[in-house]
Amino acid sequence: MAFFVSAGWFRGFILKNPNVKGIFPSSYIHLKNAHVKNKGQFETVIPVEDSVITEMTSTLRDWGAMWKQLYVKNEGDLFHRLWHVMNEILDLRRQVLVGSLTHDRMRDVKQHITARLDWGNEQLCLDLVPRREFSMVDPDEISVTELYRLTIAASRGGVSAVPKRGEPRDSRQLLDACFTASSFDTQSSQFPLPPLTRNFTTHFE
Repeated sequence: MAFFVSAGWFRGFILKNPNVKGIFPSSYIHLKNAHVKNKGQFETVIPVEDSVITEMTSTLRDWGAMWKQLYVKNEGDLFHRLWHVMNEILDLRRQVLVGSLTHDRMRDVKQHITARLDWGNEQLCLDLVPRREFSMVDPDEISVTELYRLTIAASRGGVSAVPKRGEPRDSRQLLDACFTASSFDTQSSQFPLPPLTRNFTTHFE
């Protein structure tokens, strides 16, 4: 995040470590508009860009570290399948950023992207991502019932068609990989992850 520019330099900080400020060459900086929520020590910077692009960027960053661990753990099959899907997502991201797609084509591309993101998250045993119109929703801004409905929809639609080499494992293998038999009963649920719900209380008069 940059505060100001002077003679080819920006002063600011990296979002991962906002406590350390410094100067950066302007040639290394790409400027984007952003909204800042809760200004101060715990502020959140939200780029003003397509929410699908934001999700792709953060998800690929998370996958990158886990992808390397797959190689270390000698899980070659998933390592190569995830590499293929990551490159496909990067190619789709470039198409969205160019901004030359028609409305219908853009919708198809976003649907394709979210399907790949859901597939990868499931393979890596990550949380389901509830969405509305391809955009992630904030659990704190919707009701518990709406969040549950979106989570169910995501769990049913997340495993879609992917390239042959990247077809997901069946649900039994996914459950066995993510949970032990003692912590999750695979016979009683068809979903690998429970929906996220918030604590709430009801008062009766």
